[in-house]
Amino acid sequence: SGQPFDKVKEDCERDHYLSAAEALYIKRNDGTDIKSAALLYYHVDDPLIDRDVSDDAALIEEKILKSLKMKGIVNSDTDVIYALDHDIEGSSICLPVMLKSDGEISKSRSSVASDEEFEVLKSYVNYSLNRASEEILEGNADIRPFLQGKDKTGCDYCRYGDICNFSNGKCGEYRVVDVLDSEDAFSEMEKRINGI
Repeated sequence: SGQPFDKVKEDCERDHYLSAAEALYIKRNDGTDIKSAALLYYHVDDPLIDRDVSDDAALIEEKILKSLKMKGIVNSDTDVIYALDHDIEGSSICLPVMLKSDGEISKSRSSVASDEEFEVLKSYVNYSLNRASEEILEGNADIRPFLQGKDKTGCDYCRYGDICNFSNGKCGEYRVVDVLDSEDAFSEMEKRINGI
């Protein structure tokens, strides 16, 4: 999809919820197979937008909707995309998807994954959760936030900095994480799942 690896990793929590919802659906519907449509995050907000005096109500609503566009990954099957956004033309107003004039997905301007990639992502989340559980049970609870690039860290998102004190340099080393495009990220996930 052209999105960096950190964008793919952000979907791990949502993927865990997706796996649980799919399992519940299959259980309630006698084993009926289903297809993952999307892993999306919607930030509940009351956005402030820049507008001109000449903006009409429809344009203002469009600007608001664009500011509230969901983030995440959508199934690359165009039937799924059209089912999620019946009015899509070009860039979707609600999904992280853009279609070219011929109806094909613009891979560089969309966040999409194939059925196979969704399965890899779900397997990787389960692998990561199992691995983390094993580490905790073995008594390993090291503080090792990620460092991506020169200055993006897990500490940027953590609410426990005042307690942890990691970011002041007294408590260990960062876990360096490379920026990968989606293709490389999915390949790396498959390698880790398979122990390569």
